[in-house]
Amino acid sequence: MFSRPNRNDPPSVVADYIEYQCFRLNTPVSPYSLRSLFSMSDDELENEGVESSDDFSIDTIEDGIKECKLRAESCRSVYPFSVEANTVVLAPNDGVNKEIYLFLLLATRLDMKDESRHAGHDATKLFEELCADVSTEYFGKHSKSLVFGTADGGSFKDKVERVINSLCLTSSFRIPLGSTGRQKDATVDVVAWIPFSDKKDSQMIAIGQCKTGTHWEGMLNDTRPDVFFDSHFTNRPFAGVERMFFMAESNGIYKWEERSRAAGILFDRTRIMEFLPSCINDSLLRRITEWNVSAFAFAKQKWDI
Repeated sequence: MFSRPNRNDPPSVVADYIEYQCFRLNTPVSPYSLRSLFSMSDDELENEGVESSDDFSIDTIEDGIKECKLRAESCRSVYPFSVEANTVVLAPNDGVNKEIYLFLLLATRLDMKDESRHAGHDATKLFEELCADVSTEYFGKHSKSLVFGTADGGSFKDKVERVINSLCLTSSFRIPLGSTGRQKDATVDVVAWIPFSDKKDSQMIAIGQCKTGTHWEGMLNDTRPDVFFDSHFTNRPFAGVERMFFMAESNGIYKWEERSRAAGILFDRTRIMEFLPSCINDSLLRRITEWNVSAFAFAKQKWDI
């Protein structure tokens, strides 16, 4: 349930709530416009120096607005909001960025266990496709990526052999000793690499996990290149492999060092927005837009407003 924040919520949750209200109301959101939701009186808002039992609510809102400001800085020019005079405003004309950001916001706050499917599309699969494109944008010229997780069809063996063939690895598929044969993705959802034209191994490779929702804390270090390649490939890639972790949620500064050390290259919502490709795949954008329409309608019925 994504209800109104309280003083125990971190600024990232409050900022999400403010952004959601901007989308829902399509009007600027300020401490004054939220006062009824936080049960504050005009006097409490106008006399910020006066302590009362509800002062934490004023601080809560202002901390959320500060978080929105940080997001605007982190996302560069693609943040679909502006923050002016302590007010968060939804950009009037920013179609693609709005769609992607709304998708990431809803894919964070909806229950991704039971509410990920809308308009015939699964948010977790859409997110994996988006993250694959983002990884290509991040690694730059000549880089490539593929989806290894649930968004990619085929058996686990098919997926491994696709990686071997795509990356021109000197390897083949192997079955780990005692394997049950029920492996799905081995906590790997995205593979990115920068190939050479000679089609030889010894290249930049990164593997990453993608997580929607908010229950990802204990999964930050699940993806281990040594375990992945030693278990399912007869030979490791010649060069080392980097780790990535993609999450739809915006992390902010909270626990940034600990989480980054655990995750490798950490892509939270703002970093994903920063490295959106200039041209989103038409099919992916269409499916995300269809998902948004249905999921947003569902959210407005479900959440306290």
